Amino acid sequence: LEDRPANIQVVRLKQNPSTGILVPDKIFNTDFSADGGLIATCAGSVSPWNTHLGGEEWGVPDSIKWDASTDGAYTSTADLGRDVLSLRHLSLHDDDLATIKAAWSPYKHRWVNEVAIDDSSSTTNPTITATKHYSMGRYSIELPYCIGDTPQVCYITDDSNTGVAAMFIPDAANDLSAGTLYAMKVNQTSTKSVGGGMFDVEWVSLGHATNAEIKALMTKGDGTLIQFTDMFEIGTKTGDAYDFTCATGFKATVVNDGAMCLKLKTGMAKAASRFETRIYAAYVGASSQWRKLEGITYSKTRKEMYFAISSAEDSMEHQLAEEGDHEDGDHIGVEQNKCGCVYRAPLDANNRIESISPLICGVYQHFNSEDKLLHTSSDDTCDIHNIANPDNVAFMEGHDILLIGEDTSKHKNNAVWAYHMESHALTRISTVVQDAETTGVWYVENINGWSYIMNQVQHPDEGSTYGGAGTVGYLGPIKVPGTAAVNLDSDDQKAIELAAEASETAELEAASVSGTVSIKALVPAFAAVLAVPALLM
Repeated sequence: LEDRPANIQVVRLKQNPSTGILVPDKIFNTDFSADGGLIATCAGSVSPWNTHLGGEEWGVPDSIKWDASTDGAYTSTADLGRDVLSLRHLSLHDDDLATIKAAWSPYKHRWVNEVAIDDSSSTTNPTITATKHYSMGRYSIELPYCIGDTPQVCYITDDSNTGVAAMFIPDAANDLSAGTLYAMKVNQTSTKSVGGGMFDVEWVSLGHATNAEIKALMTKGDGTLIQFTDMFEIGTKTGDAYDFTCATGFKATVVNDGAMCLKLKTGMAKAASRFETRIYAAYVGASSQWRKLEGITYSKTRKEMYFAISSAEDSMEHQLAEEGDHEDGDHIGVEQNKCGCVYRAPLDANNRIESISPLICGVYQHFNSEDKLLHTSSDDTCDIHNIANPDNVAFMEGHDILLIGEDTSKHKNNAVWAYHMESHALTRISTVVQDAETTGVWYVENINGWSYIMNQVQHPDEGSTYGGAGTVGYLGPIKVPGTAAVNLDSDDQKAIELAAEASETAELEAASVSGTVSIKALVPAFAAVLAVPALLM
């Protein structure tokens, strides 16, 4: 539930074996109290070992301004604005700033979270384990995504104006409590300020850490909580905004709202790499300029990752000092695109992204936008026949289709699109009510011969048919390719059947899942089930 404070809930589902229809049966809460609760949870993925992976995205005060010894530091609770609402679950939101600081810190949040469900002994009272993974770094997390192939690699996207793309390699498969963190450094191989950009990729190590180590570092020896200037010394800038110089020993470092001169304090590399991952990554030479780095997904067949940049502008443009760029860290310079792009990223033999290129980009103020054809809304500032501000993405293995969900104000009605990788055809497969976004698009490949396109609807117009409440549902059921013909339910509604190439059938049948449905980790307040007529052929 993306709110401040937040919650993750687990929904037990029942599946009709004849039709594939899913019905929500019971809701269970998760307990993150051992890690200070949750704030503004965003999208999630299902790990290769069948757990929920998510993250905390926003709703946390700026960690630099939280430190009283920095310029522009907060001086009262009022300075926190609406972020103070994030402290309601701790009953601190009405306290003075000094009282809040003694008990709480922004460093308690914006971590990868994992929910594991063990219903082997009881489906009535399953064991639900909730964990924050401090080993994986701290960001404005949109989505963590782990690849099940060996070697196991996890990617984390950072939904910020100066975001960093991160990669985590766990010490042991299926265990995120310890491992080595890397940040992406790109070399732009295409012409600056032309198109969406093409890049070669290298990975900069941010070092090894464990959950226990980082959690212990949060509290200092004197009992107070760690702060920014415990890790970095802040220096003075000399010269122009873009190519300023720093005193000896300091580095010009890209941070949100402008670059700074920073010096890492002795012995603080491990703490800085996890509590200030984005800033530390820029400090050691990685690229920290991604603008609204959103969802990410994987195609096992194509051996590629796909990720969304909601709006390719600001820090992703070239030489914009006021957006945080600096000459030493200005690695990305694309042409401004307010409608965003989805990028493809092939993997090497070790499952590491090795290059990046645009797959599809929206088109701003096109002939098919606004009122130019007198049949679109003035809200449609991006081409209505193309994507606008892509958010979450999911790959439909076996169909060679990439699902793209929108979170945009540049289409009057947000859509979920199906992009066919071979034909490059783009098909709008669903839309949501005005002012709502399509959140957490996910493809469930096979539950007892059925697959599902999961989709959530968030913050619709309160004047809409269903009011302002969000909902969760799915498009389907979709018969897994190569299995028996579809059935009819009691209302004569067909499950969707998508045909696959004959060469894919044997592989999919071999990978099919058998047995009864167990508890599946989801994130809704409640579930709405949609059984729809056949739409896709």
